[in-house]
Amino acid sequence: MKYFIIDTETTGLKGQVVEIAVANAAGDVVFHSFVKPTEKISPTAREVHGILDSMLDTAPGFMEVAEKIGPIVGDYPIYTYNADYDKQMCINSIVRSAAITEGKTFTIPDWIARDWRCVMLAYAEYFNEKGYYGPKWQKLLKAAKTEKVSFSGIKVHSAAGDAVLTARLLQKDWTKKLKNVSRETQNI
Repeated sequence: MKYFIIDTETTGLKGQVVEIAVANAAGDVVFHSFVKPTEKISPTAREVHGILDSMLDTAPGFMEVAEKIGPIVGDYPIYTYNADYDKQMCINSIVRSAAITEGKTFTIPDWIARDWRCVMLAYAEYFNEKGYYGPKWQKLLKAAKTEKVSFSGIKVHSAAGDAVLTARLLQKDWTKKLKNVSRETQNI
């Protein structure tokens, strides 16, 4: 089955995209770019991914990057480790960049507007650790270590590294062991 994995790094938990990568099902990075946001990177986010504001001075804006991703992913399914978060960060990037450009309208590209499949929710169902509201979400690094995913050549907490790590996680046997999957995870 052909699909793509998207991962982002952001300015903060309610911020904008500063790095985005797309990997194919085999775990090859097919697109990677830094992105110039309209706001500064929070100290907490910078500690996680190590991206400095100065590294983004010449980076393209999000819409320019989004226009390049659309033809790559086409109509194929999009997977990500935290679909709600990564998708919202893409939307935030579009809305906030349009807000500073007076009179400019914007549309959400089709590849962002459609449903994304959440590997984190599927893995939480599989791992089945009880949480307060249902299966407890597991961090990507914990899931990958638990499933003995190779970290070879991966820079964790980078968009490209985490996209490849998610692709490798999807190649493991746990996906075949999902029994009672929810609507969100039935296509994993």
